Amino acid sequence: MTTQTKANTVPAGFGGTLPEYLVYQSLLKTGVYFTSQFWLIGAPLLLGSVEVDFLLSGIMVAINVNGLYWHYEMPGRMAQDQIQRLAVEGMGWMLIYIDEDDALRNSDFYAREAIMGQDHSRMTR
Repeated sequence: MTTQTKANTVPAGFGGTLPEYLVYQSLLKTGVYFTSQFWLIGAPLLLGSVEVDFLLSGIMVAINVNGLYWHYEMPGRMAQDQIQRLAVEGMGWMLIYIDEDDALRNSDFYAREAIMGQDHSRMTR
């Protein structure tokens, strides 16, 4: 079973949202090695744990795709994301956020920008 939105399809078993899938496909096009859904700090259900959507270990970049409702409209969530960023950066990684509307509009551009360390998300505005 697949979920269809516009002309894009999220394959069964992907385990993520359409914006995450689009960024996944864009990262594949770049040829940069990455791991998806990686626990960088801690483990599931452990307080203070950090899971990133994509980990590009060769260049020390982690990418999270942020849903607008869950990351910008939920009270306190932006503060949690900023704390998460500080924790990840304290380990020597760069954490880049890609907003879902940007991923839906042009995932190739935002994935390439993330690889270069450019964060265009609302977190940095």
